[in-house]
Amino acid sequence: MREPWRYRGIVVLKIYGKNKFLQKLKNIEDKIDFREINFEFFDYNMDGHLNFRIPVDCGKPCYKTYFLYSAQREEFVHIKDWGYLRIDAFDFNNKRIKTKPFGNARQ
Repeated sequence: MREPWRYRGIVVLKIYGKNKFLQKLKNIEDKIDFREINFEFFDYNMDGHLNFRIPVDCGKPCYKTYFLYSAQREEFVHIKDWGYLRIDAFDFNNKRIKTKPFGNARQ
């Protein structure tokens, strides 16, 4: 059982780019309680900028939350519409993402 006084996660994450402070993200929780948060970096929206995702739920499949870099705002933006998106493959020629459906044949 998790101790109520012990916070699991990152209290403050400061992000820099090219030696310039970009933004601060607060209270990134370790919702799965792995005692670590695995950041995965990739150009998920295929716009030429590096983005990142972190796990938010793991059962049989693992789900992620996505932070996409906005060049206009010069910061990472949490994209709520991508919540629990399960990426299967990328089609870089047509800039499309193939996703896995939710559930299974029994649901």
